[in-house]
Amino acid sequence: KGLEDKKFTDAEIPLILLKESFTPGSCLEHIEKINDADSKNIAMAEYYYLRGEIEKSASIFEKYVNHSDESMSFSASFLYSFANISMNRARIALLTLSDIRKYMLLKYKSGNTIKENAPCIFISSIAGVLLHSEEIEITEMLKILKYLPEGSRMFGAYVMAHLAYQKKEYNKAIGIAESAIAVSSAVYPVPFIYLKIILAVALINMKRIDEAVVAFNEALELALPDGFLKPFTEHHGLLLGLVEVCMKDKYPTEYRKIAASVECFLSGWSDVHKAIEDRSVTANLTPTEFVV
Repeated sequence: KGLEDKKFTDAEIPLILLKESFTPGSCLEHIEKINDADSKNIAMAEYYYLRGEIEKSASIFEKYVNHSDESMSFSASFLYSFANISMNRARIALLTLSDIRKYMLLKYKSGNTIKENAPCIFISSIAGVLLHSEEIEITEMLKILKYLPEGSRMFGAYVMAHLAYQKKEYNKAIGIAESAIAVSSAVYPVPFIYLKIILAVALINMKRIDEAVVAFNEALELALPDGFLKPFTEHHGLLLGLVEVCMKDKYPTEYRKIAASVECFLSGWSDVHKAIEDRSVTANLTPTEFVV
C-alpha cells in the first residue's frame, strides 16, 4: 500500500548489514555506532533476521513498509516478505511481493536512468532469483552493480551465482563466487556468508565434496560469532547434507536451531512457490527427510 506514490530520495540501499564491512562477532557494536535512528532500526531488524529471530525482525520491518523514504520502504518490504515466509505466513508474503512487483513495473516505465533505478532493480532481482518468481538474466544485474556500494555488489554476485546454480551452470556459479571474494577490498561478513554457501552448493552438486566442506566451514566461521544461522536454514535443502555432516556433531546447539526452523521455512517457501509457479512443491518433510 502506498508504494506507487513514492520516489527514491537516496541511491543507497538502507540494508546496513547487507553492504557494510565489520569484524565477525562485532555486529551489535557496529550497529550501535549508527547515528540515524531509522537506519539503526533497519540494521537491528536485519540482525534479528540473520539470527533466525524472525518475529522480532518482522515487527520492525512492518513499521517501515509504508515509510515516507522510498528506499527504506522498498527494502523493508523485501525483507518483510522473506520474514513472513519463514513464519509460514504465505498470504502476507505474497501480498508484499505483489506490491514490490507492481512498483517495479512503474519504475521501469518511469523513464529514469538505470543508475536511478539501480536500488530497486537490485532488490527486485534478488526476490526474482531467490523465489523463482520471474525470469532474471545475469546481464540485468551486471548493468547496475557499478552503481551500488561494494558490499551490495558482493551480494549481487551471490545472486548471480545463485542464478547460475539454478540453471545448473555450476562452474559459472563457482567462478562468480570465488572471483567476487577475491576482488573484494574488505571482508563483508553477510554477503561473504551467502557467497561461501552458494559456492558450497555448486561444489557439492559437482561431487567435489572436500572442497564443498571447506567452503561450508568458511561460511560457518563468518556466521557463528554473531549467530547468523538463517542463511543456512534458507539453503538447507540445496546443501545436500552438508549441514548435517559439518554441524550435527561439532555444533549440536546451532544445528538444532537450524533444524527447528527449517520445517517452518520450507512450509512457507513451498506455499509461496505453489502460488507463484502454480505447481506442487515438496513440503511437510522433516529436515533429514528433505535431505534424503
